[in-house]
Amino acid sequence: MSSSGRSSQAWRGGHSRGGPTSGTFRGGKPFPGQRSGAFARQPELDALPSPTGPILLKIGQRDIVDSSSEDVGSSKITDLNYAVSYNWLDKDGPTIKVPGRPPTWTPLAKPVKLSQDSGTYYRDLNAAHYPKFPMEPAAQALLKEQPEFLCKDVDVVACGSTLGNILRFVRKTEKTFRFVVEAVGDTVFFIRKEKSPRETIPNVRGYGHSFPEAYTTWECDVKGSTSHQRVISYRFGDLHLLLRFESDGYLRNLTKLPGKASDLDHALFDLKTRAAYRKGEDTLAEELPRLWISQIPNFILAYHDYGVFEDIQVTNVREEVLKWERENQDTLQQFAVLLRKLIEVARSMPGEVIEVRRAESDTLELREYAEEVPPLALPPKLEARWLGESIAPQSPLDEDKGRGLEEDDLDYAAGGGVMIDSDEDWYQSEESEKDYTACSAEDCGYCGHCSY
Repeated sequence: MSSSGRSSQAWRGGHSRGGPTSGTFRGGKPFPGQRSGAFARQPELDALPSPTGPILLKIGQRDIVDSSSEDVGSSKITDLNYAVSYNWLDKDGPTIKVPGRPPTWTPLAKPVKLSQDSGTYYRDLNAAHYPKFPMEPAAQALLKEQPEFLCKDVDVVACGSTLGNILRFVRKTEKTFRFVVEAVGDTVFFIRKEKSPRETIPNVRGYGHSFPEAYTTWECDVKGSTSHQRVISYRFGDLHLLLRFESDGYLRNLTKLPGKASDLDHALFDLKTRAAYRKGEDTLAEELPRLWISQIPNFILAYHDYGVFEDIQVTNVREEVLKWERENQDTLQQFAVLLRKLIEVARSMPGEVIEVRRAESDTLELREYAEEVPPLALPPKLEARWLGESIAPQSPLDEDKGRGLEEDDLDYAAGGGVMIDSDEDWYQSEESEKDYTACSAEDCGYCGHCSY
């Protein structure tokens, strides 16, 4: 038990399971863009590219403080539910597996010296895979798994990056950023925008990528994966949000095998690595706002001496996240006010793409998007499905918005451009009977998803 009273476990050199026991070991050469820099210490972004579109609105931090007395409902997250998940696969074209599964935590039996990070890692893996419609895979996956989902009732579809940047602005944390917003009916999509879709993280150093490569494993049913993306649904204030985030992994000992994708939420973890000399820092406190946004209940903090990890702390932080929420109600009230303002502006300009920029510390700028090719929410056919409309033949007016692959290229009529992998029996109903003798317990714990 740690000094803070958190429920935690620590590994200092041994593990009874003897290291990775199933699936594909996550070592070797990293897939370009894998892990999208979530573990590495990242330098602050440098200056944003010069704006090109005219200003629509400026929002100062003082403005949202003055408006925080508005009735925005409870400033707490409620009605939390799993929506869908998918894994990006290492294939030639953009391909996802639905539902997905995060890598499982498989610590080594004995610490070994790891190599420092090397390779190319993208800031935004979803945009790198599919730059024109970065949110399309999440929407495709959702409508595949839940065809009757009431998409029109969703106020915001966002990712951890965009919501995190908005919260940083409210909390007066210094960081420049930009993203775009677009309304599809009454749903406003917040779409991450880097300098380019394939922008890489410069000067990668440390062990933030090599550590999870060595200490987590893609199980047999999701072998060939490069990233696990998860979408959750919750209410914040009077808003209904869908949030997409990348999950670092899950703790198998907290789940029943075989388990549905929706059964893993309580076992998910976020992971950070730190040099041993930084043990005096309160790393968890720095990460709580991000953990609150994604509602991840477990946190792994791994300390190393020159690449040897002998102090690995696994902690259930659910109570710390709830405490942070209680103690930051004023900030979260302002967060809700700002979200409502962004929604209001986007809904007032249907069909338009709006750029949200923070180039100055205390001001958000909302501008008309004037760059040549903006990232868009959804292609026309998928947009029609989101709105619950029948899919009509594409009009010439839709050509500027573009389209994904033809329906014949997909394994279902989604009208999008990301292939959904349909190999093996992973797409059977999760209530259907599976053959748990297809593999051994030693190899993958009778997951029932692999072919033989």
